[in-house]
Amino acid sequence: MAGYGGSVCRRGKAPFRADGRLFLYGPFKRDGKHTALSNAVFDTSLREGTPMGCARYRDLEKLASSAGLVLLEAVDMPANNQILIFGRK
Repeated sequence: MAGYGGSVCRRGKAPFRADGRLFLYGPFKRDGKHTALSNAVFDTSLREGTPMGCARYRDLEKLASSAGLVLLEAVDMPANNQILIFGRK
């Protein structure tokens, strides 16, 4: 999860202002499923060389929660990607 803001969240508290936001961009899984076939193919290629792949919303929300953050918004972007916006609880 380090590639998905994990280094920020593992400290136990996100190091930014109370009204600050953490933006994560990429292909994420919703309800454990890819949003497009191309994302599934990309995920498989990532997992061939590393244990990382496309992160699930639920996993990111859990990690962010440990740093005092909640998912505020998920915005669909081109090429089957999303921006996940986290902020303080």
